[in-house]
Parts: sequence; C-alpha cells; structure tokens
Amino acid sequence: QTRDALLAIQQEYQERSQRNELIAANARMQNHQEAVKQLGDKAEALQLVTLEKDDWTAITDAIGADGKTLRKIAQCYTLSFLIAHANQEIRKFNSRYELQQVKHSLGIRVIDHDRADDIRDTTSLSGGETFIVSLGLALGLSALSSRNISFENLFIDEGFGTLDPDT
Repeated sequence: QTRDALLAIQQEYQERSQRNELIAANARMQNHQEAVKQLGDKAEALQLVTLEKDDWTAITDAIGADGKTLRKIAQCYTLSFLIAHANQEIRKFNSRYELQQVKHSLGIRVIDHDRADDIRDTTSLSGGETFIVSLGLALGLSALSSRNISFENLFIDEGFGTLDPDT
C-alpha cells in the first residue's frame, strides 16, 4: 500500500510538473507571438517612415534643403528668357554678337559671328564689345519687364568700367 501510495504521489507530481511546464511553455509562446506581432507593427511603421523620408530626400535633392537649387533653376530659366530678348535687341543694331547661356548655369558667353562663330567668355570682350552686350542685356531686360514679368532681383556682374576711351 505504501508503495502504491508512493507511486500515486510520484505520478501526481509528474503530472503537475508536466502541467506547470505546459503552462510555462504556453506563456512563453504567447509572449513570443506578442513580440512577433509588435515586431511586425514596428516593421510596418519603419517602412512608412522610410517611404516618407525617401519622399523628403527626393524633394531636397530637387530643390535643395534651403531652396537654393530651386532658386538657381528659376534664375537659369529667367536668364534664358533675358538672353533671348537681348539677342533680339542686339540683332537690331549688330549682327556680329549673339549671347549664349552656359548650360545649367548663370554664366553668359558671346558667340562672335565675325570670328567663325567663336564662343568667347565675357571677360575677353573689349570695352566696345562689352558696351554692345551690356546694352543688349539692358534692352532685353526692358523688353522682358514690359511683358509684365516680375523680377525680384536680377544682378548682372558687368559694368561699363571697362570701356575704352574711344567708345
């Protein structure tokens, strides 16, 4: 009898131990499932934030973090209109020179049609040539402004200080 009682107690102990292990395993599994769910939620949130960051990066790349790139694009666009109008004005009194915008910049070059369409930097112009180009730009600007195009700021870094005494 004692032996039967001892075996019954051992069996009950084993059953309780197995139940406790099963309860602990179920708790660990529920914790794991909750952690997996939270990880999935965080992965989704990370993906959304990454997409938003990519959108802002694309905008920053396009216009610049401070808007400088967008301003330069607008200025280049405006300069191209100014050069087109300046060339129309220059052709009215001189067929030798034509202005050309340096691609994707605010620089201006001069095409010299009397020198086999040689493309010259504005720094290589004589005083008289500079006067012709400056006058063309001024007249072009006047033509542009008469078309109700607003210029907040427009600076052309070329004065009349380089004119020679004969001009």
